[in-house]
Amino acid sequence: MFETILENSFLVIITLIITTMFGGLTAYFRQRTNCLKKIADEVSDLQKRSYRIEKAMIILAKLQEDVVQRSHPELKTEWEAIVKELLSGNGNGR
Repeated sequence: MFETILENSFLVIITLIITTMFGGLTAYFRQRTNCLKKIADEVSDLQKRSYRIEKAMIILAKLQEDVVQRSHPELKTEWEAIVKELLSGNGNGR
């Protein structure tokens, strides 16, 4: 009688331990997935910001080039090409 109760209690305890471990493992991976999604969203936002900043720099360089050409027509600079080359980082342009 006592042995049967002990065996059943042991099985219940083992089942609870295994269930708790799998629950903890599931919670860990769920938290990690949420964290990775958040990081991916932030990286995407940073990429969009970077793209907008690059375009703004190109536009500002073009405006400056137009002003310089109006005030000093003898100067021939291509700021837009220079800025694109600097932004690309490898000298090939985009």
